[in-house]
Amino acid sequence: MSSINSDNVSGLAWIDEQEPKTQILADLQESVRQAAVGQTFPVSELWDYSRRFD
Repeated sequence: MSSINSDNVSGLAWIDEQEPKTQILADLQESVRQAAVGQTFPVSELWDYSRRFD
């Protein structure tokens, strides 16, 4: 799948390609920490951008 706003090799959106690797790692570590203590969220919240940028 190709889009004008995505990288042809990875398929990631341009904005995702520009995200610092340290931020990606920090987000992953936080997600693992939350899962380890049993804190989970509905999949629908993955696309709830209004909460992400409040």
